[in-house]
Amino acid sequence: MNNQWYLRTQDETFGPESKARLLEWARMGRIQPGQEISSDGETWTPATEVPFLDMRWSIDIGDGRPRGPFNKMAAQALLSSGRLPPGSRLVEVRPPFKTPAPTPPPQPDGEDHAGSDQENSALRQEIERLKEALKEAESRVRASRREAKDAAEAARSAEERMSAVMSQSATVESEKAKALKDLDELAAAKAARESEMAAECAEAQQALAASKASVTKCEVRIQELSDELKRLPASARLAADAQAAVYTLMKEEADDIATGIENETRELDELRRLHQARRERLIARHQEILKRIGTDAEDMTRRALKMYPEDPRLVHMRQEVDALRLLQEKAAAESDRKVRDLSTKLRERDAEVKRLQQQAADTTVIYRQLQEVRERLLRREKELMEERQKAEAERQQHAASQQALMARLSALEMGLPGATNQSREARSVRLAPWMGLKK
Repeated sequence: MNNQWYLRTQDETFGPESKARLLEWARMGRIQPGQEISSDGETWTPATEVPFLDMRWSIDIGDGRPRGPFNKMAAQALLSSGRLPPGSRLVEVRPPFKTPAPTPPPQPDGEDHAGSDQENSALRQEIERLKEALKEAESRVRASRREAKDAAEAARSAEERMSAVMSQSATVESEKAKALKDLDELAAAKAARESEMAAECAEAQQALAASKASVTKCEVRIQELSDELKRLPASARLAADAQAAVYTLMKEEADDIATGIENETRELDELRRLHQARRERLIARHQEILKRIGTDAEDMTRRALKMYPEDPRLVHMRQEVDALRLLQEKAAAESDRKVRDLSTKLRERDAEVKRLQQQAADTTVIYRQLQEVRERLLRREKELMEERQKAEAERQQHAASQQALMARLSALEMGLPGATNQSREARSVRLAPWMGLKK
């Protein structure tokens, strides 16, 4: 009785282990549906088809799709763990495994024994041929299983890539939605800002028109004041001419007095005491004249203007003209500043709109690429599904061929006259465990 068993999962192979060890693993839930069992490491049987593992119990959580099958102890432990939804129950998905009773070999008949040598020889040849066909079928089954495993690995890797692409596509979709949202917000902000800028431009144009009107009014006022200044009497000019004439007279008088003083000083030194009073008066008059005339005619004019100020109306009009000029310059400077600010903001908004349009174009390209990737993934999924179906059909065909060959082999073995007449190769044939047959 074989006591060396192997367990193959999707990732690795365990064994050799005893039958009791594998049964313990099944009761612990370590052997799952989809895994395979082998007694020789070459011929593999689904774990759910191995009788001694007794994996025929599933768990129904109420959605009509039982999970399993598992060993009964593993399924009961999973139910009692509290991790399943309330109302989950244990379901027996197949009847107990039945081990067929060994068929007793037919007793040889003395009358037919002598004439059955040729038939036995033909049967042995047919058994050898069937063994060869069985070996070939098993090799094809192993090759198909390897191909199915490779296809499953390729499908798994494709699914992983698809998951990565789907996650990337979800990220791209979220970024696209965010970009579209930002674009809508920026478009709304742009529209609002354009309306504000239009209002500001209208206000600036109105202010500029008001400034121009004020400047025009100021220019008209300046022209009126200039005309009025032309019409006013030239009192300052006349005063300056009078002061110049006085300066000339006083200068001549001062020169004559100085000459007289010098002459009288030289000629009448002896009379100085007598003329001291006159000399002092003349000297005082001389100092007063020099003080009044100053250093030159312009200095005398400035002094005269201080003594005789201008007309107050003229001074007021000049001040008003200066104030209006300052107001005009300030209004023009403010209008220029507003125009520059509005132009700068408009350029910034245009640049931002261009940037958002470029982002929208990039988003559209990414979305188109994502659609292409999705189409390729769908095509690949369809191809993988077709490959899986094809591999499953081939596996079923090989399994059916193997079962037919094994049935034929069993029938031929049972038709032999006795164990002594069997060949060594026929006796060494190892039947598959999942068939439930004994040698």
